[in-house]
Amino acid sequence: SRLLQTIALAILLGGVMGNALDRLRLGMVVDFIHWQLPNVISNVSNVADHAIVLSVVLLFIASQRSPKGDPAI
Repeated sequence: SRLLQTIALAILLGGVMGNALDRLRLGMVVDFIHWQLPNVISNVSNVADHAIVLSVVLLFIASQRSPKGDPAI
């Protein structure tokens, strides 16, 4: 659906801008969320990273829900 695509793209833009502003202001992206599953995965990230991943998931869902022949984006 177009609404889901619009929301996903807005979230993506916010995440990209958040990381870009960190990079421009500080010369690095500040990661402050650390979570792990012992012996499986360890991740250090920030809210912008999570927004980018969420937007990709939403865009995938939107592409699967769109009628055949209708381009997702």
